[in-house]
Amino acid sequence: MLAQLQQHCSELRQQYYLVRVRAKLAVNVRHVLKDGSAIVEVELRDKEQRRKVSKTLEVREVREVREVREVREVREVREVREVRGRVWQRSEKKWVDVRLWTNLSEEQASAAELIALYARRWEQEIFYRELKLQVARGDLLQSHTPETAVQEIAALLMACALIAQERLAVAAEVGGEVEAAGAVRISLSICLEHMQALWIVLSAAQGLMDKAAQQELVRRMRQQIAAFALSPRRPRSCDRKVRQPIKKWPRMVTPTSSTSPSMYEVTIIA
Repeated sequence: MLAQLQQHCSELRQQYYLVRVRAKLAVNVRHVLKDGSAIVEVELRDKEQRRKVSKTLEVREVREVREVREVREVREVREVREVRGRVWQRSEKKWVDVRLWTNLSEEQASAAELIALYARRWEQEIFYRELKLQVARGDLLQSHTPETAVQEIAALLMACALIAQERLAVAAEVGGEVEAAGAVRISLSICLEHMQALWIVLSAAQGLMDKAAQQELVRRMRQQIAAFALSPRRPRSCDRKVRQPIKKWPRMVTPTSSTSPSMYEVTIIA
């Protein structure tokens, strides 16, 4: 899966990924970067012959051409940037080692920024809830075939991407702590409602408003969205339990939650 993801991102420009991998995967460290991360070479083994290297993952592709018995042989050297660190798990009160692979360069995102981003991974669950309940208006798809279901999911993701861009633009106009938090402090539902209304007005006003008037309308709409900026989220963690014993989860009688800021640090790769 990672090889396919890497190839897809290599073919398309400005496509990046950040994934967590198992701690016991063997890699060849090419060189260590200033932020503590390292450029590593990952060998992918053949499924049937485990000792045979089928190919390697890449971030920067270097081709070496050499003559072997009058046959041009091209060897691809593919590299991956690895980031190691640990995140404080508040529920179990212990440090958890984290190992990340990415095709982002050191200039695009430092190791500390990537570890901090992973520490906020709960935002992914919030995004999926907003995607299902606010954008799709339900927890089930409206499609009836696998082909149309794929198209519906792609359309929903495109809509969320447009909303995310607008939320970032609104946060940039507010500035300060809201801008630093990015799209987190801007409500998706409020931004979606205002964008739908703005789209209807701009569609109906074609030919009646010049470009300057349209830009002023967009600016004022962003100010209205910014007025509903959410308060900072409480840094808390709730128990992963259920009130009734279902499957393997322990039963929760008295719900508790702990409040503390996110804690993380980068582990230097030797």
